[in-house]
Amino acid sequence: MLEYYKRARLFSIFDNDFYKLTMQCAVTKIFPRQVVKYEFINRGKHIYPEGFADELSKAIKEMSKLKLSPE
Repeated sequence: MLEYYKRARLFSIFDNDFYKLTMQCAVTKIFPRQVVKYEFINRGKHIYPEGFADELSKAIKEMSKLKLSPE
């Protein structure tokens, strides 16, 4: 199962929840200098495989490379 999560990367900035994206834009606009810490909340009480947290961290770091293209 962990192999699935390793392959499930974002390849587009549009592969995101629009509500979360717009809320984050509002936060950074209103509080541009505020230092924050985000925490993953498992609302569905899912059980994730060993190593999932590391793969999630890698995927989040990779998101910094996303950018818009003409396509």
